[in-house]
Amino acid sequence: MVCLSGIFLALHFWTWFESLSHTSAFRSTLLVCLNPFWIAIWEQLSGKKQSKNYWLGGGISFLGVCIMSIHSAATTTSMLGDLLACVGGMLGAAYFIVGKKARVELDIYQYGSGSCLFSALTLFLIAVFTDTPLSLSSTEWIFAIYMALGPQLCGHIGLNYVLKYVRASFLSMLLLFEPVGAGILAFFLLAESPTTFAMIGGILVIGGLTVTVIDNDKKNTKVLEKNID
Repeated sequence: MVCLSGIFLALHFWTWFESLSHTSAFRSTLLVCLNPFWIAIWEQLSGKKQSKNYWLGGGISFLGVCIMSIHSAATTTSMLGDLLACVGGMLGAAYFIVGKKARVELDIYQYGSGSCLFSALTLFLIAVFTDTPLSLSSTEWIFAIYMALGPQLCGHIGLNYVLKYVRASFLSMLLLFEPVGAGILAFFLLAESPTTFAMIGGILVIGGLTVTVIDNDKKNTKVLEKNID
């Protein structure tokens, strides 16, 4: 189970980062963060039904993605980037689904270290087969360390810790707020200015997510009050 989780995580990273070569950071991050939609479908098929507000919010978010795609409908390279980002989101969803099952039996130290190890090994094999250079400059090493300490250690490991106590669909839903930060960073660091379609679609995505997050928060509050009583 841990091995499979690490492989899904590695493929998630690979497809996501590859998409950045074909589309903007804002679009890539927004599309890859649709994994709550895929997780919700899986949970629905598994008997864990979602609320109407969850699907309402997901529908609004999906409409926002469609509006974003209008700008690049005739651009092959951008469509390839969007496709890679969507696949990355699906793989990320698989990573959370498997992780949810693994965390029932394993503590965060066992699961976190094991999934990261298998993920690193898988990425190494991908780099070898795709002839990707493995050497890094001093500046790239600095950024790699920052990524390991920030997004990986505090981000992924932190999410895996919480995964034991909440549903994967709700936890992954919170990740959809990432595009806001990505858009801001891309504007200042990469000089990427989002198009009108991207901004309108992004607003709809965030609005849809707000609906689902509020709905899940109400349900969690009711469960907590019931347990206290």
